Amino acid sequence: MAVARKRKRRYHHGNLKDELLRVGLELVSEDGPEALSMRALSRRAGVSHAAPYRHFADRRELLGAIAGQGFERLDRCLTDAGSRSRDPLSRAIAVATAYVDFAVRNPAEYALMYGPEVLSEQATDLHATARAPLSDAVAAIVTDDAASATDVLWASLHGLATLLTNGLIDVRPVAGRPERRPGNGRGTDADAVRRAVETLIRGIDQGDPARRPETGWPTTGTRQRRSRRNRERAPRLS
Repeated sequence: MAVARKRKRRYHHGNLKDELLRVGLELVSEDGPEALSMRALSRRAGVSHAAPYRHFADRRELLGAIAGQGFERLDRCLTDAGSRSRDPLSRAIAVATAYVDFAVRNPAEYALMYGPEVLSEQATDLHATARAPLSDAVAAIVTDDAASATDVLWASLHGLATLLTNGLIDVRPVAGRPERRPGNGRGTDADAVRRAVETLIRGIDQGDPARRPETGWPTTGTRQRRSRRNRERAPRLS
């Protein structure tokens, strides 16, 4: 009876599914997605081996649910960052910086979110969740082909985040400034990351035709006309 009462208290988390997701993320953060099994989950959560299957059909579905929660948290972080600024350019910089910051602070979770463990049909919807705040931020500063500009920004941020979390680039703290350590234990200067993001955003902003000076980048129409002239001038092979 004592054992039964003890197990009942362990089940009483308000919602067993939420507790399993929390424990699952804990295991992933410690040793990566490959360390997560339904048996390891039930053992860490203190429930029967059958209990997780009441909420998740298998390990793949469990990992997908953990990734889904990660994308929801990322969306909240980006939305919150964007709400703090009224200026469109500052808002875009804040949202983009928050994206990289989320990855640096949650490297294992971020890797799972974009990893092969998430089913492709589910990933499409989850990725749209991550893209939406970036799209809104870019649309406020770009008038021409904001969708392509969003793709460039997203790809650049994902690349920067992946390089940082894997320790492939070293952004060292500036003397006298506080150090932030991502999951790989390397020091990262938040100001340096922000400067990199700001350079990227300002490049996208200046690339907008509405903001280009007359002597600036050629518009799409100009590039097409030049390409056509070059083809006409090119020697033809008989």
